[in-house]
Amino acid sequence: MPILRLSHVGICVSDLERSQRFYCDQLGFTPQSKLHVKGEPSDTLLGLEHVDLRAVYLERDGVCIELLHFASPATEGTSHDGSINRLGLTHLSLRVSDLASTLAKLDAAGVAVDARSRIENPQLGSAAIFVRDPDGTRALVENAERDGVKVIIAGAGMSAALPGYCASLCSLPVIGVPVASGPLSGIDALLAIVSSDADMTLRAAVVGALGKGNLGTDNEMKLINALTVQPGARSEG
Repeated sequence: MPILRLSHVGICVSDLERSQRFYCDQLGFTPQSKLHVKGEPSDTLLGLEHVDLRAVYLERDGVCIELLHFASPATEGTSHDGSINRLGLTHLSLRVSDLASTLAKLDAAGVAVDARSRIENPQLGSAAIFVRDPDGTRALVENAERDGVKVIIAGAGMSAALPGYCASLCSLPVIGVPVASGPLSGIDALLAIVSSDADMTLRAAVVGALGKGNLGTDNEMKLINALTVQPGARSEG
């Protein structure tokens, strides 16, 4: 049977009300529904005994998370203070329009901000930093792009990873320019860009030597095709 959609992501918490306040008041999620289960069939499904579980489903931007609190058996472990390369859920990620004001609000609310994790990309005008939920689960907060930048043009040859990488860092439209290099003279770069499976809008333009004579103009850059990759879909043609 084919998979229809992603339903939700579960996060075990030590205090359900406290965590719900964090995700709703600070990260903008909205409550959708609640759940309370005890005993079977949850014991079998979860591989535990004498289950007493309360959960709340929160949604934002079409993404649903489930906060789970176990009254029985008791929650195990401590806060997520280990390395991010440990197996399992590593973090959530959110984009904001103004990172400075967002961090100021989170700091005023007592949210743990990992100042050492902050990075910046001056070329894209982007920045990112990790914050922690009440149990230490990481949330990556990143701003979208620098004021005034409307589009990013990224040239790349052969496997052409740069356009997709740029598009993953911001919400701006990205034009991927395949560079005529390697044994296929840029055809491989063109195919790599237009077949992207990325969850962002990405356009591919054939320019320079690959596009000469196709538009009948004297412009050095000759755009002969633009293929938009919509979220979750591959470009056609």
